[in-house]
Amino acid sequence: TVVGSGSTTAISVFNSGIFSSGGSLLSSSGNLSITGHGGTGSVYNAGVHFEGGVYQSSSGSLSLLGDAHANTTSVFNHGVWIMNASVGGGAGSSVTGTGGGGIGFNHGVSMVNVTGSVTPGDVTGSVTDGSSLSKETDGNFFP
Repeated sequence: TVVGSGSTTAISVFNSGIFSSGGSLLSSSGNLSITGHGGTGSVYNAGVHFEGGVYQSSSGSLSLLGDAHANTTSVFNHGVWIMNASVGGGAGSSVTGTGGGGIGFNHGVSMVNVTGSVTPGDVTGSVTDGSSLSKETDGNFFP
């Protein structure tokens, strides 16, 4: 189990709950749970933000949960934001994200160039900023 939270007093950018660039989180003997709560700020404050790397459970399910802070003020405050990474787990795996506040493009889950055993059916996203520019799910991972 991995849990992370961004600062609730930040006013700028890149204040994610969990951030990894090219890293890995692996479980070979059971379930893997990753939960991130984004902090406040203006732009790029995700709950969970992975750029590259491998995040998977080889013998159990993967639970990936991220929420961007409701008090973010601008754009790209995604609940879960994954780019160019491998994400997977066994039966019951899930990716769940809630986008933050702001003026738009605050997606619940954004996944671009993602491989692995997680499918679009394993993903649930929600938005909270009221903008038609924010989507529950976004990126080329989704049909």
